[in-house]
Amino acid sequence: LIKMKKICVLLAVVMMLSGCSGKTESSPSSTPASGAAVTEAPKSDAEVIKMKENNGEYDSMNKYSGCVYDINGDGAEEEILLLTSAKKDSDGEYIWDDSQNWALIVKTDDGIYPLFESHAHGKLKLYVSELYDNNGDIRPVIRLETSSSSEFSIKEFTYNGEGFEEKTAYDAGVINEL
Repeated sequence: LIKMKKICVLLAVVMMLSGCSGKTESSPSSTPASGAAVTEAPKSDAEVIKMKENNGEYDSMNKYSGCVYDINGDGAEEEILLLTSAKKDSDGEYIWDDSQNWALIVKTDDGIYPLFESHAHGKLKLYVSELYDNNGDIRPVIRLETSSSSEFSIKEFTYNGEGFEEKTAYDAGVINEL
């Protein structure tokens, strides 16, 4: 019993010493006159999703949602598509299974950027937003929300001049949705 108390005290001391350094981190942000939140661009050490040739690998999938937007700043609008393997009935309604294949792509005249491809439960949602950096410049962001009975996450995709950087903005981990 005495040994156990010593171990507990030692662990508590180690945790206290390693847990706090007296410094707090804060993310640099400010609020412009319009009241919109400002966020920093993603870090450049992220893996970049490069453009590849459009070889028709997504042609058999159905468009679940999408929009057109000049996401890479080249002056031409790209097509941002959230695709699913779920089939449609004669009325155009989706026939949902327990799970289906999903893909998020950005389609350009020169090729496609395959941002996300996975077999997933539940339905995914696509959002395209314009964020303002500290200089007032617009930074478009593609967000993909994955929600099912066992998962909830949000991924962000931002164009950096060479391709898209992926960042996990939120991940609830393994959950049990009630």
